[in-house]
Amino acid sequence: MNVELNMRVPGCWVPNSALSKKLPKGYRMGEGTLELPNGESIMLRFLPRDDQFVTIFRRACHGGLSASALEKLEGYTCIAGIVGPGGSMESARTMVQAAAALLQAGGLGVFIDNSAVSHGRKDWLEIAKDGCADALCFGFLGVVGGQKEIWSTGLHAFGFPDIVLHRTNPFEGSATLIEFARFVSARGQAVDEGFIYQPESGPKYKVERYTPDDFKPTSPIHNPFGRIRLVPLKT
Repeated sequence: MNVELNMRVPGCWVPNSALSKKLPKGYRMGEGTLELPNGESIMLRFLPRDDQFVTIFRRACHGGLSASALEKLEGYTCIAGIVGPGGSMESARTMVQAAAALLQAGGLGVFIDNSAVSHGRKDWLEIAKDGCADALCFGFLGVVGGQKEIWSTGLHAFGFPDIVLHRTNPFEGSATLIEFARFVSARGQAVDEGFIYQPESGPKYKVERYTPDDFKPTSPIHNPFGRIRLVPLKT
């Protein structure tokens, strides 16, 4: 299945060509592309300032933003948008490094359209430096939902279905979902229907196939690998 990863990096590149002079060694700008050290190229386009973007970025930010980081973000002038292949750990890692290169060239943070989460500059550079499955999971994973049900976003970046978990009370569930997402990411492959998962604490869960998400196929959040549900087993 084809997966495209979409990321937006706000910055102050005026004119846009100023980005080219600041890219780290091995990266260069082409005609509508960002050329990578491994010889691959991904789509690069510049978007004008959107006054709503800062609010969206701040609300979606994992780890929050310091006062100085927020001040810099509020002064951004344009967005560098990159689009490249996903669907595996390796392709996701390549995109993480590409976004990190834009940060090293003056970018202020990274917004991932595939999961609707964002990260400040410092956190993303740490994710890129680490590069392990757990770090990538932290980078891409989003958790949303309500009192009765929560679900993940962004796991199609690695080629995995997203996860749904029904809550028995409004305050539980997210830790189990995140722990399971980290488990699958470290495992390096999706689990089959019927798989029994034992968290570090609490009940065992059985994996079942679940209904597809409600996003249109053209939405970057849509997961073409579908969704699975964690069902607690009675003891």
